Amino acid sequence: RSLTIVMFILLLLVTAKAMGSELSDIVSQLKRHSAPTAVPANELAPVLVSVAHFYRVPATRLAALVLQESGGRAQAINNVTHDYGLGQINHRTATQYGINKTCLMEWRCNIVVTAKLLALTNGETCRYNVGQYRIITGRWVQRCADYESKLRNNG
Repeated sequence: RSLTIVMFILLLLVTAKAMGSELSDIVSQLKRHSAPTAVPANELAPVLVSVAHFYRVPATRLAALVLQESGGRAQAINNVTHDYGLGQINHRTATQYGINKTCLMEWRCNIVVTAKLLALTNGETCRYNVGQYRIITGRWVQRCADYESKLRNNG
């Protein structure tokens, strides 16, 4: 399973080389907003752009989500909510899709899962953040608006 993911990523990296200006924009975005201990922008950007194209989600949106969730830090862990890695993927969500903690803590694998989950929510970052099945009413409406605002600031 891990070998399949690595081969998938290598294929995507070759594709990313053809995405010149978009790639340059994502590198700039990551450099502007990443935490000091983040995955280097020049390493993260080609994978992020390729995976975004594969799952048909906007690369700038995926980058903003990663920056908001983890600051681009591959080893980010929220011990309260049990969220892991670049996309701060919740352990229950990972279990639901058969994804183990090793994948969540490996940044290349995590970015693939993050893009897939974003695609499953039709690019709705609020759904990504609060969960696919939560009814968004009351305080959740404001929470979603606040999250969207934070993503725009990371764009």
